[in-house]
Amino acid sequence: MHIAATQGSVETVTALLNAGASPDLKTFTSVTPLMQAIIKNRADVVKKLLRITKATCKVPYLNAVCQQGNVEILRMMIRGVGDINQCDSDGNTALIEAVKANSKECVQILIENRADPLLKNKEGKSSVSYAKGEILTILHEAINKQRLATPTRTMKKTQLMKSSPMRT
Repeated sequence: MHIAATQGSVETVTALLNAGASPDLKTFTSVTPLMQAIIKNRADVVKKLLRITKATCKVPYLNAVCQQGNVEILRMMIRGVGDINQCDSDGNTALIEAVKANSKECVQILIENRADPLLKNKEGKSSVSYAKGEILTILHEAINKQRLATPTRTMKKTQLMKSSPMRT
């Protein structure tokens, strides 16, 4: 199954699945056929395996897609993602990986799907820390939109005084 996924052979993957092969079988390095297809940018195989497996919401898959900058596969996978801001063992989100890969299109897709540009990884860096040029502009615009969408409540000093308990 792994070889078929790597080579992009949808027919062989289909035949193996029909014969009872597991789409979740891992190599000794914990790589599944889906991960192989993602790494090799085999969109047809990814599409086939996504229909069969429940792996669409696992962080390593989404992060690998963003590391590759593969917009087509990201669009396929993003529908099944429960939490777009999931992070891997290093604290990296898909957005951080897309920024590191300098994939403007992946960044835009993730932002449109509510990826948080301010989340930090274990190194204390957010996607903004890695961004430059147009991608940095996209992230700053997203942060500003988030701020505008979340109005802060401010009370006037007199309102605050009235609502505060009196101390005697």
